[in-house]
Amino acid sequence: MNRSIQNNHVEASQAGDKQAYAELIRRHYASVYLLCAGWLGNPSDAEDTAQEVFLKGYLKIRTLRRPDHFEGWIRRIARNECVNYLRRKKRTLGSFEIREELMAAGDTPDPPHEALRQAVAALPGELRTPLLLYYYDGRKVDHVAEMLGVSRVSIYRKLKEAIGRLGTILRKGEY
Repeated sequence: MNRSIQNNHVEASQAGDKQAYAELIRRHYASVYLLCAGWLGNPSDAEDTAQEVFLKGYLKIRTLRRPDHFEGWIRRIARNECVNYLRRKKRTLGSFEIREELMAAGDTPDPPHEALRQAVAALPGELRTPLLLYYYDGRKVDHVAEMLGVSRVSIYRKLKEAIGRLGTILRKGEY
């Protein structure tokens, strides 16, 4: 979706057009979901949180001053929702229980994919998020850096570290 079409959808959404907002959801759902999955490490929690993100976005769309900033704006909402979710979760569960829940969650694909999914889930969020955005969502390093508010060099370092840790986790079977 080019910028002018997106801006039209944002402006129509601000005027109350639900179909225009549905189009924005279709356009941005995958990247918001992957951002949430990177933070939360659990497909089910990521899906629930992504839905919350778009609900909040719909309720607050009129506060967005620049329609061309929608993508960054909705991602900031996603990041904040993930942080809030993790804070709530930490209050209700000990960190060991959170790790067990993350490892037990999700669909059960074939064994090699399941091992990789579990290994990715075992990564800390600061490594998992850029890995998912870069490799699974196909974002360029510059875009991932912009989304996460860090430098390109930092993203390259995080990707390298994430890949190294994945290799170690998979070799040792520590997922």
